[in-house]
Amino acid sequence: MAVPDFSLPAIYKSLAAVQALEARPGAPDEMAPPVMLRVWIVRHGETDENHQGIIQGQLDTKLNPKGRAQASRTGEALATIPFKRAYSSDLSRAAETAKAILGHHPDVDLKLETTLRERGMGVLAGKSSQDMTSEWRRKARETMEPNTEFLPRTLAFWRKVLNFYGLPDSLIRPESDAPYDILVVSHGAWIAMLLRNALGRQGYTEHERVPPSNRVHVKLQRVSSQCVHERPRPD
Repeated sequence: MAVPDFSLPAIYKSLAAVQALEARPGAPDEMAPPVMLRVWIVRHGETDENHQGIIQGQLDTKLNPKGRAQASRTGEALATIPFKRAYSSDLSRAAETAKAILGHHPDVDLKLETTLRERGMGVLAGKSSQDMTSEWRRKARETMEPNTEFLPRTLAFWRKVLNFYGLPDSLIRPESDAPYDILVVSHGAWIAMLLRNALGRQGYTEHERVPPSNRVHVKLQRVSSQCVHERPRPD
């Protein structure tokens, strides 16, 4: 059985095949401008397990008080971003972070996605990272979610975003040049997998080259809620 090609070039190629540029009505020589899709990728706030060095994987852990404060400050930092859509892992620590951010955007619905879950860590879930032995590391390789499953799951969500937001007429012919902002809240390993494999490089701000025949230009803004620090308020 042929293995599906989940690479980003293949995804863009498939998009380009159905997105041949069309002239605007009434202006045959003028081509519709590309859509700027700006995706804000946020890592969830801190949990007790984060603080204690416990491997979580897909355990459904919750934010601790510090994590809730981090999520709140992240929401304040992103309060002026005009989000149109929001997606989050369905695990509590991510969903709670997303809801805190969307407290500043009451008109934006949150869609929970299992494809945004953290990597499954098998027998390591719930174990302290300080207690790892060679035996546990061997078991980890046997039971954790393999790259052959984790990578397609990660890129499946990314492909869905590009396909969905690349096709609607409302985006193909935007009323303004303003970016179309999307919020995505996920986990550390998921975000690292996306950046490493979909974009091919790490960084907090990522620009992806898109073929000229594609109407979607993508800009990623990576935000870690654990790195949004409280600043003194002016008197």
